[in-house]
Amino acid sequence: ENSILRALELKKFSIMAQKVQGENSNSLDISVKLIDENQKLIHQKRFLPIITRLGLRAQYELLKVEYIIKEIKKYSEFSYIMDIAAEVLRDYQFQMKIESLMSDIKECRLIFIFEEKEYYSNSKHFDYILQNYRDLGIKIALDGLGKNHTTQLYIKDLHVDMVRFDGSYGKKIEDKRYQNMLEGLNLMAQKMGLRTWIRLIKDESSATIAKEMGIDMMSGNYLAKIASIETIAKKEEI
Repeated sequence: ENSILRALELKKFSIMAQKVQGENSNSLDISVKLIDENQKLIHQKRFLPIITRLGLRAQYELLKVEYIIKEIKKYSEFSYIMDIAAEVLRDYQFQMKIESLMSDIKECRLIFIFEEKEYYSNSKHFDYILQNYRDLGIKIALDGLGKNHTTQLYIKDLHVDMVRFDGSYGKKIEDKRYQNMLEGLNLMAQKMGLRTWIRLIKDESSATIAKEMGIDMMSGNYLAKIASIETIAKKEEI
């Protein structure tokens, strides 16, 4: 616990990214870990429960956004997809700080993605909050479609830009049962005006199936390796 708190205090992050493939997509899926005093990585599964319990989740999310905004200024050709806790998005102080951070950015390149297990009943208020972010130029994405009912309810109740399927659909896309489910979910989301995204694509066959279904975006180690933003930018320049 002390290692996690110290890493947060010293802003010791490891930020990596994976290119998301798709027409008119130049997006990076951002992955964040903390670095302890021995220069070892602390994974999210370990540190997120602790900082959430200690009431530090908003602080962590804000520091993460601050870091990415610096990257936007260096590599403005990319959009940056970042997971943000839904309860933090609804925090008014967090909203105000995000607005302040973005005051000197000419073109916003942020995409906030979230998943929530429990449905937030005041959906009108939540939608109002999300539109404030969208007014700043931040796109909003829902995660975990096909995993639990909450994301599907939010598609109906919230005005957002994008939805990502649960990872199991990428892993098992060659299974006909998963294909049938995925086709229905993809059609529903696109009918609602959302771009769709499938992750964990593992080979050419899986990628072909996703393309034939008309899924807008896809990612996975087969398509693009996880690397630093600088490395990806240099590769794009070649």
